[in-house]
Order: sequence, then structure tokens, then C-alpha cells
Amino acid sequence: MKKLLRWFGISLAGLLAMIVLAAIAVYLIIEYRLNRTYHIQPDALVIPSDADTIARGRHLDEAVLRCTFCHGADLGGGVVADEPGLFTINAPNLTAGGGGVSPNLSDADWVRAVRHGIGPDDKGLLFMSSDIFNHLSATDLAAIISYAKSFPPVNNQVPDSEISLLGRAVFASGQLPEKFVLTVRVIDHDVPLSTTMAPSLSADYGKYFVSIAYCVHCHGENLSGGPYPFPDPAAPNVPNLVVVKGWSEEQFQETMRTGVTPYGKQIDQEYMPWIDSTMADDELTAIWLYLQTLYQDQVGTD
Repeated sequence: MKKLLRWFGISLAGLLAMIVLAAIAVYLIIEYRLNRTYHIQPDALVIPSDADTIARGRHLDEAVLRCTFCHGADLGGGVVADEPGLFTINAPNLTAGGGGVSPNLSDADWVRAVRHGIGPDDKGLLFMSSDIFNHLSATDLAAIISYAKSFPPVNNQVPDSEISLLGRAVFASGQLPEKFVLTVRVIDHDVPLSTTMAPSLSADYGKYFVSIAYCVHCHGENLSGGPYPFPDPAAPNVPNLVVVKGWSEEQFQETMRTGVTPYGKQIDQEYMPWIDSTMADDELTAIWLYLQTLYQDQVGTD
């Protein structure tokens, strides 16, 4: 009996040692990812401060980019999400007030942060949607930065975001996607900054607007469906949906405005959050035209 207990104790100690070693390995792997530095020279970009540029930035923010959703209506920062035991997401104060980052940022720093997801310390920014902002044209990137810089100072010291050991384990396992946590690792930083994409009633502009409207964030490339940010429920394959095959443009616009389908179904705003956006009619028309090309492409390959 004593021998059995002794072997049981040895086995338990060995198991605990393995668990500790695995925890240390996970911690070190994620610590390396979080603290890795990226030396990227961003494209030179002039940031105008005229009223029209700021107005364009405000529209982009309200319609699709939603900087104020995370950083607050005054861009003063604060808690975005708190998942006990996993992570806390704190959006920094972007203004020139006390605790704000703006006074320390050059225009190049703004571009690096927004487009590449890299902070002034050359480390990747946590929970920053730069995989979306990376698609912005030069003019629109300048507009959203100009708009952010136009906010009055707010005094607010915001703590850094944190990921617990359990959260790091979830991150390491792939259950917490990198494009949700550390977008710097999923961006092609060599893609040159695109030229101006002038608003137009065209499928090309619709495709551009989809790329900056978080549509691909959830539905994946070509809107073919995906598990982002979490696998349940999975974002559907848009070209397969009746919204592309059967609805009229008017029905599509009405659904996007009200969140209610032509069949009276209320879309869950938690999973389709843009129903309360301020996209212009022309922007929705352009998106509609692009969706039609996706359906036609799919039909052609069936």
C-alpha cells in the first residue's frame, strides 16, 4: 500500500510539473508575441486639417470604422470589454489631454498605429482593428486621422489592456484569433497605400466600402463565411444568402436601415452591428452592386 501511494505521489508530482512547464511555455510564447518589435517605415502621408477632410473622417467613423465605439464619444478612452479570467480591453485616450497619447504621436506614428497596428514603441497594439484600417485609401486614412486629431483634450489616464494566463492559453490554442488580439501579425505590411477611392455608384466602390466596413472581418474574404470572432455562430456565406439572390435593392437598404428583413425577421444586432450605421444611400447602393457581382461569380463557378 505504501509503495502504491509512493508511486501515486511521484506520478502526481510529475503531472503537476508537466502542467507548470506547459504553463511557463505558453506564457513565454505569448510574451514573445506581445513584446516583439516591428520596424516598419509607413508610407508618407499628408494629414490635412481642413473642414472637408475632418467631415469625411467623421462620416467614416460614424458609418463604418467606429473609432468612437472603442475609444469613447470624446476619444478619451476607457474599458471596452472585460472578460474576467481572460482579458481586459482598455482603449487608450487618443486626445491631447492628460493621459492622452496624441501629444507624443507624429503623423507617421498615427499612420503606423492605424494602418499597421504598431505603437510608438514598435510593439503590436492589442485589440486594434488595423487589419480593417489597412484597406483604407490614402485620402480616407488621412481623413480618419485628421478627425481623431481634431477632438478637444480629455484628461483620462487609461491602464493598458491585459491578457491573463488563461487568456494567453486560449490565445495560444487559436481559440482567441490573432486578428482579434494582435492584428499586426496578420497584416501584409508590404502592400502599398492605395490611391484615392472616390465615392461612386459602382461595384468597385462597393467592394472598397465592404473592405473597410468590417464585413470581411466576420464574413471572411469574398464574404464567403467565417468563424470570426468566435465560431458560434459562424458568419454566413453572403453570396449564398437570399439578400444577394432574391431581395431588391430597396429591400436590402431597408433591412440595413431598420435591421428587419422583408420577411419580418429581426437581425440580432450583436452579430450584425451595422444596422444602425449612417451609411449614405449611395454607399449602400454601391455595396448592393458589389454583392450582385459576388453572386454572379459564384453562379459562374457552380
